[in-house]
Amino acid sequence: MTKEGFPFGYEIFEGNKHDSKTVETIIEKMESVYGKSDRILIMHRGMVSPDNLELLSSEGRRYIIGTPKAQLRRFEKELLSGDWQKVRDGVEVKLCPSPEGTTEVFILCRSTDRQKKEEAISACPYRITLSVYPKTTHKRYSTPTTRRKRHGQDWG
Repeated sequence: MTKEGFPFGYEIFEGNKHDSKTVETIIEKMESVYGKSDRILIMHRGMVSPDNLELLSSEGRRYIIGTPKAQLRRFEKELLSGDWQKVRDGVEVKLCPSPEGTTEVFILCRSTDRQKKEEAISACPYRITLSVYPKTTHKRYSTPTTRRKRHGQDWG
């Protein structure tokens, strides 16, 4: 993004390509077009992978990348302590060193609006839980014709 907050550009990838598989291409393109400057790369948690973290930290790149929610347990002590800084109404942040003792710094963020949304989703009476069962447990799906119909391949 520019200093004014506008993106430099964008890339469109195939719909079946996982976000974590696009990071190297994005960085190579950005650095070939705009050079290797003192920028901060910002990415969402779908782009996290060990290879991407290695790529991002190599050559002194700086980055902010979303951490998968499952890793929040590592920060339980920090999440419960009261030394949060208010960014704006309803949004607070805290800087935390890496639990592994590396040079990484984690930015914890909490939002009252996001918390309300999560609570509303959890309380929704219309939630549907889908289960996938092995084919062998459901005889009605055991014939090839039925499987094709179920997957929309043969409705004739």
